[in-house]
Amino acid sequence: MREQILQYIREMGGGVSFAELERELGESVRGDLSLCIGEAIILWPNVSQDFADAFDDLIDSRSIEMRPTSFLVYLVDGKTLSLPLARGNYKYRKLHWLPICLYPKAEQA
Repeated sequence: MREQILQYIREMGGGVSFAELERELGESVRGDLSLCIGEAIILWPNVSQDFADAFDDLIDSRSIEMRPTSFLVYLVDGKTLSLPLARGNYKYRKLHWLPICLYPKAEQA
């Protein structure tokens, strides 16, 4: 799964949303976990353990990076969340959604 995600992000040149990855990789992405930052900022819901582990590994190894994006990217990709948008690094009491896109990390010389 890790290599599939990385290959797709590289092929697209970055700017890949979770909605796009879900559509591209299919059922293997779907599960009952959520990718979150802290307790109240959700990146993407309903992912599998395999997808979550692969995503964490790609971030930890600095193979990919996350960049905030507009919810319109997800609207175009066909899937948004019905949560308020996270507007900064605040300690929210209720769940908020931080739309992000994934980019390949530039090779370091």
